[in-house]
Amino acid sequence: HAAAHHYRFQLGEMCSLNAQAQSITLSPLIDEEGTQVLPEREIHYDQLVLAVGSVSNDFGTPGVAEHCYFLDSLKQAERFHRALLNQLIRINQQEDKDARIDVAIVGAGATGTELAAQLHHVANLSKAYGMPDMSASRLKITIVEAGERILPALPERIANSARKALHKLGVDIKEQTMVAEADAKGLITKDGGRIDADLMVWAAGVKAPDFITKLAL
Repeated sequence: HAAAHHYRFQLGEMCSLNAQAQSITLSPLIDEEGTQVLPEREIHYDQLVLAVGSVSNDFGTPGVAEHCYFLDSLKQAERFHRALLNQLIRINQQEDKDARIDVAIVGAGATGTELAAQLHHVANLSKAYGMPDMSASRLKITIVEAGERILPALPERIANSARKALHKLGVDIKEQTMVAEADAKGLITKDGGRIDADLMVWAAGVKAPDFITKLAL
């Protein structure tokens, strides 16, 4: 791809930036055995474009970092997948057929709404994977949105259609509801209400990675 589009590719992680010298430094590249593959490297530039993506923004809400799952990376997604699987197994084995999994998703953008629909699908699909007593009827999903409506970046017509589809799946949507705190057992809203949850996913906005603020730009 680089040869076809006239650019050079360097594998590495940027560890520092010198705006005055117009250069960036890449950390040494280390393999899985701890052996250095490439030494520290300095790359000079005329124009610098930082396209490093984004991470979830918890807005400093107490308890969120400790108790909520994020989906910024493959590692985080795999961590949530394991936790969800454990909850499915737990519920499937319980004799109380009214027992359920409570999932709270904070943020009703594209990520939050699509996740809610996919979780409903996964719960039904689990029957085919050794969990005959599991279904979406044993999964309670709540979407919490601080804004006036879900999918605020899309036209209201599309948001209304998505809301109807989610309601049809049994998803509880709480709009104009701000989360003030999270603890091990659920979310506490700004008005003092409580949303109990076994699993909490934070998908309420993004920000630039923290290291950007430390660069001398």
